[in-house]
Amino acid sequence: MIDISGRLVLNVSSTTLMCVSAGDLRRSNGLLARYGFVLHEGGSPSISIYNLLMKVILMIISFELQGYIRAGFPQAALSVYDDVRRQGLDPDRLTYNTLIFACVKMENLDLATHFFEEMKDRSQEVGHDDVFPDIVTYTTLLKGFGYAKHLLSVLRIVVELKSSPGLHIDRVAYTAIIDALLSCSCFKGDYAMVRNLHQRMWPDSAGTISAEVQVEADHLLMEAALNNGQADVAVQNLSNIIRRWKGISWTSRGGLVAARIEALLGFTTSLFSPYLLPQVLVSDAIESIMMPFEEVQPLQATLQLKQVVMCLYRSSTVPVVDDWGSCVGILHREDCYELNAPLSTVMRSPPPCVITSTSIGRVIDLMLEKRYKMIIVVKYSDSHGIPYGSGLRAVGVFTSEQLHRLSRSPSKRLGQQLLHH
Repeated sequence: MIDISGRLVLNVSSTTLMCVSAGDLRRSNGLLARYGFVLHEGGSPSISIYNLLMKVILMIISFELQGYIRAGFPQAALSVYDDVRRQGLDPDRLTYNTLIFACVKMENLDLATHFFEEMKDRSQEVGHDDVFPDIVTYTTLLKGFGYAKHLLSVLRIVVELKSSPGLHIDRVAYTAIIDALLSCSCFKGDYAMVRNLHQRMWPDSAGTISAEVQVEADHLLMEAALNNGQADVAVQNLSNIIRRWKGISWTSRGGLVAARIEALLGFTTSLFSPYLLPQVLVSDAIESIMMPFEEVQPLQATLQLKQVVMCLYRSSTVPVVDDWGSCVGILHREDCYELNAPLSTVMRSPPPCVITSTSIGRVIDLMLEKRYKMIIVVKYSDSHGIPYGSGLRAVGVFTSEQLHRLSRSPSKRLGQQLLHH
């Protein structure tokens, strides 16, 4: 059973965190000021409440109030920590880990090291062995020193972590070690070390491993190979990533490495089978190559599918219009099963659209990213920026069939010509 005071503590704590999560720092501070008296146990704040305050600070950091935080956080953290000691409370491991994480976020590694050393010193005292740094402490410090490219500190943390008898290096820790060492560029000339860490991460650690961690580990191995000048090995790693994970995000760290590999391979040996658009400039407006809207013979939304089924033999996608001629959807061949259904119930809506001045490159990116088979090209009928359907009218389309006709796979000869230029 939770008594009334316990429920009030729980309500104040959860409400404060909700306010911080919503970005309402004024109300969160007000709650702590007004109801702070209930956050006490026997007249003194509990260590869990100070951990809550630490979490509030971290939530503030997540809102990227950099100017305010950089100037005031270290003093504020020390102030809260001083309150903990002044009340005669013993900071627990969570308190220290939260402080160290906050210091790493603020790139104040001196203060993070201070708390780290204090944890180790206090763990030597009788009855405080539970304060000894855990795997979270070490991986947090690795991320901080790796980001700062402080190689000596990274190596010191790795040695200390591996020599701690009570700690088990899990897969997250292995990834943190590789990431930190790569950030310090210390794997140039020692790809074998990274490969060994990558191989030992699975048998030497326990528990489950998420897909995100596995992807990151594979990306780090590929990056290490490329940094070591082993382009063939990096290409093989990239090939394995594509086969195993069915692709790679260009915005990820591994995607940047893949882009470097693609630049080395050129057009003819690319792993991604790129296509060229020799007839167009991607910076030109889509209006220059679109098909006029009337030529695609749009269909009325009130018609039944059986009345227009032959149109789908000519094209896999056909725009659908209402009584006023406005495009209200796109009919896809693969969606047509019920012949007696009106087109308005079969079409996909709203149709993806761009304005006439949109670049060809942007339209192609949109089609590839969203897998659209048809893009409606629209034009403003007034200058008020009214949403599609009232202030815009369809003037053309661009389809996947058009894109296929414009593109061509680069031949070896063409690739050589482009490289020479």
